[in-house]
Amino acid sequence: QIYLQALKEGRFDPATNKAVLFYDLDCLQNRLDTLSTFFPEQVLHAIAVKSQSHPAVLQYIAEAGFGLEAASIEEVKLAEAAGVDGAKIVFDSPVKTR
Repeated sequence: QIYLQALKEGRFDPATNKAVLFYDLDCLQNRLDTLSTFFPEQVLHAIAVKSQSHPAVLQYIAEAGFGLEAASIEEVKLAEAAGVDGAKIVFDSPVKTR
């Protein structure tokens, strides 16, 4: 239904756009609200950049007061471009050493 509505509104051209992503910002906001509700105010919630890498979505998360978790310098740059304060960027990596 959302796909057909976006197509009808001319939001993308299926001949040139082979992949189309839709984000449910109401659902995202609900999940952010849930995190805020069940954890103390001083807890830093950092959402993984790789889970929501679209710049507008990252900015939405940043504007909601959340931090971003980055596993590479490229993801740090995306977090900075989204307006996240450096103190709210968690730079870590899943790579483990023996």
